[in-house]
Amino acid sequence: MKAINTLADGNVRVDQSPEPESLWGDKDDPGSNYPKNYLRRNLKELGLESNSDTYTQIAENTDIEVLKRRCRESFGQFYRDLQEFSDNLTG
Repeated sequence: MKAINTLADGNVRVDQSPEPESLWGDKDDPGSNYPKNYLRRNLKELGLESNSDTYTQIAENTDIEVLKRRCRESFGQFYRDLQEFSDNLTG
């Protein structure tokens, strides 16, 4: 995702999976494509730590429309549910 690469110094770039919801693997194997392991490896390649500050920066630099498009099942559903909840509060 572009958001991750914006945090680095620009000398190194990582290619994120175009279909992040298809990533999976053994949670206990750091070399697997388990989503958190995959993210940790990408961040390490960029010289970044896996911590709440980094995750906050990723979230701040994320384009919601891109996230909805690339993660239709998980984030897309979350977004729709949140919209419905919000509409019910204001409607």
